Amino acid sequence: MSARRVRSRALLVAVALACAVPAVAQVPQVPNVQVPNLPTNMQQFGAPATPTITSPRNGATVGSPIVVKGTTTKGAKVHVTATLTAAIPVSGLSTSLGQADTTANANGAWQVSITPKVPVKISGVEIVIEAVATNPVTGQKSASAKVAVTPK
Repeated sequence: MSARRVRSRALLVAVALACAVPAVAQVPQVPNVQVPNLPTNMQQFGAPATPTITSPRNGATVGSPIVVKGTTTKGAKVHVTATLTAAIPVSGLSTSLGQADTTANANGAWQVSITPKVPVKISGVEIVIEAVATNPVTGQKSASAKVAVTPK
């Protein structure tokens, strides 16, 4: 094969490649993004464990503020509500005393304090404390935990 023919073929191959391969676009640099430490036992997609209310215990007598302690999956968001209800169920008789939010620590422990919005020194009522944990990544909620206590 002659040198001229080799150069012609090389030129044709170069042109064909230039037409077939699109130009590579320059990708802009992305700054370092901090990814939060996700709780491994929540598997990033599952619901957290149902909270356990460790204090006050069911049937305890409480004053104000109401300090609620418990455990759940580490890193879970915990929402706690306190509701005043009639000790003898009466349809529709309940009053929200307050609510609080917190995050379970590395051991899964959490604590909130709720100062009732209304006086609770009423006979024949109980306070129902309810806690629900939420996966901060997916929003999935756990089942709720409840205890019923008596106001002082």
